[in-house]
Amino acid sequence: MITLKNDNMTAQISPTGAELKSLRDNCGNEMIWPGDPNGWERSSPLLFPIVSNTRNKKLIIKGREYEMPNHGLVRGLPWKMEHFATDQVVFSVCENEETLPHYPYRFSLKAAYTLLSKGIRLELTVSNPNDEPMPYCIGTHPGLKVPFDSSKDSDFSDYSLLFDQPERRDCPLYNFEERQIDIDNREVFLSDSQTFHLDHNIFNRVDSVILDDLRSRKVTLRDNKTGEAVKFRFQNFGDLCIWNMMNAKFLCVEAWQGLSVLNTEDNTLEHKHNVVILAPGTSRTHLLEIEKV
Repeated sequence: MITLKNDNMTAQISPTGAELKSLRDNCGNEMIWPGDPNGWERSSPLLFPIVSNTRNKKLIIKGREYEMPNHGLVRGLPWKMEHFATDQVVFSVCENEETLPHYPYRFSLKAAYTLLSKGIRLELTVSNPNDEPMPYCIGTHPGLKVPFDSSKDSDFSDYSLLFDQPERRDCPLYNFEERQIDIDNREVFLSDSQTFHLDHNIFNRVDSVILDDLRSRKVTLRDNKTGEAVKFRFQNFGDLCIWNMMNAKFLCVEAWQGLSVLNTEDNTLEHKHNVVILAPGTSRTHLLEIEKV
């Protein structure tokens, strides 16, 4: 485990999957879900070259069918540490004998973590070393402890997500029988265009709330009882998945570029919603910041 520190924060990142496992303030308050072997065992996995699931765990790439695990290929791989400083670490992963049978491209993916005064910044940079365009989707999956450690008298239902831009209030539903998103079968989950109130009953019924055309670049998770809050800031992510399971005391606010397979899509990677087609020899950076406010 790699440990980062500054005057206010301490973070721990695992080289397996370059996964953020802990983010504590100098009072010892933990922000990140530690994982539960009897529930969701992860904390903040990184998703590439797809997010969520494909149809029957298969994708058509370059005219051929490939097996593609849920959430992609890199979250369980060992990543190489390329740079380390007291408050920053950079990990990288590239194609190997495990990825090529599923995703027939060479690639470089770097995860740069930098501590902020009250949080952490993650910059995910995808590079295409091929002599042809490279399609991909990418996602973050941070689980925050809810209630916050610092507000133990609050309950999950005391929290809201506040969007900095008006969002579409009705969200597409996931069809569990078909294992795909029915993009035109929608339900209203936001109480107004900029507010979503946390409710275990919603997640127990629909699993996740999906914003398939995210306008906001900042989303704030606020304890309405105490006023304490955590801000998420996004760059180059077009979708958001909000997820909880089994009444657990966490919330995942997942910035994605791409979604689960849609009922309107075929199985071709290049046809997926919000897929990035990265030109040869170029790179693209996707940013996530998590910070107390």
